[in-house]
Amino acid sequence: MKTPDRVDGSDITVCVLSYNRSAFLEEALASLCAQTCVPGEIVVLDNGSAPDVRERVEPFLRKGVRWEGVDMPQTPLWNFRRAFARTERPFLYVMHDDDRLLPMFLERQRAFLLAHPEVIAVACNAHEIDDAGVRTGKTLHNPGRRREVELFPSRSRMVELYTRTYLAFPSVLYRTPFPAKVPMQEEYGQVADVVFLCELARFGVLAYVNEVLWEYRVHHGQDSSRFKQEFLQRLDGYFRAVGEEDPTIRQQVRAYLLRRMLSRKWKSLRNALGALFSDVNRK
Repeated sequence: MKTPDRVDGSDITVCVLSYNRSAFLEEALASLCAQTCVPGEIVVLDNGSAPDVRERVEPFLRKGVRWEGVDMPQTPLWNFRRAFARTERPFLYVMHDDDRLLPMFLERQRAFLLAHPEVIAVACNAHEIDDAGVRTGKTLHNPGRRREVELFPSRSRMVELYTRTYLAFPSVLYRTPFPAKVPMQEEYGQVADVVFLCELARFGVLAYVNEVLWEYRVHHGQDSSRFKQEFLQRLDGYFRAVGEEDPTIRQQVRAYLLRRMLSRKWKSLRNALGALFSDVNRK
């Protein structure tokens, strides 16, 4: 229910992706319920968690948060597709269960989309927090190195962005139904979100707003802490293909891929030398 000091966000659907992180999920939902902009619906899309996860967040379910579970766990990308299929309301936010939102997150992101009808998705900056939810003192992006507003009107401009930095996938508020138009491609695995956002730019402008509006949790066992080489190599191939199509970014992409290749070779050599010296010291 909207109160006088809160903004009506009945045009927003929030989907929270959940899998076996009950304590984090509880914090995520608490941050959603504290928003100055009250979303029209909050749905937990649980991917086959143990029963204690639902039990932990039962108080939120009694207050109107909906739970949609499955009997057997599916892939994470399957759960994303389930979220992106929601097109009933004009705006969609897909939240990770280990993050937290600052109170103005939905209000500020929604206001930006309302003021910029050409923009179909907007991302922002975040504080980093640890396992315990304590801020580390770092932000995802150095605010001094990003402009107040950055616009990316094409797939090429998105690929160019990724040769320098990135958009934080968990921060994106979408204008529906655009996310449903883009496939989440399983073959890219852990970096499928990068390709997704680049392909999304085929349909409209993506934006970054240099505001810290949420908290990104860096924790033990995080999927994004270590990427498989096969996925990174496929991503390199994607960037290469886009770069070859667009002469305005071709040299920048080639230089970026060369740096990545040299970095991988150096890491491989360093690991081999480390293993060699370790064997020598054991003898």
